[in-house]
Amino acid sequence: MKKLGVCVVFRVHNSLEKARLGITVKGKSNSVLRNKVKRQIREVFRLNQNKLGHFDYNVVVSGTVRVDYQTAEQVKRALEKIWSHEVIF
Repeated sequence: MKKLGVCVVFRVHNSLEKARLGITVKGKSNSVLRNKVKRQIREVFRLNQNKLGHFDYNVVVSGTVRVDYQTAEQVKRALEKIWSHEVIF
C-alpha cells in the first residue's frame, strides 16, 4: 500500500505475465469529474504498464477527497511520479 495524498495505491502480486489495474473513485461529485479522474489514472497506467511487473494495482480515491479537475491532475502527477520512476512500494 502506498499513500499518495489524494489516493491510495494497493499492489498485489499476480500469476499473470502483465500488470492489471483496478480503479475506485468515491466521492460526492458528479460523474463527469469521477470519470475524468479514472481516465487520467488509466492513461498513466497505459504509458507505464511495461515497467510495473506482474502485479495487480488498485487505485482508490477516497470519498473524503473533493473530486474536481484539480484532483484529477494531482492523481495523475502522483501516479506518474511513482510509476514512471519505478519507485518501489
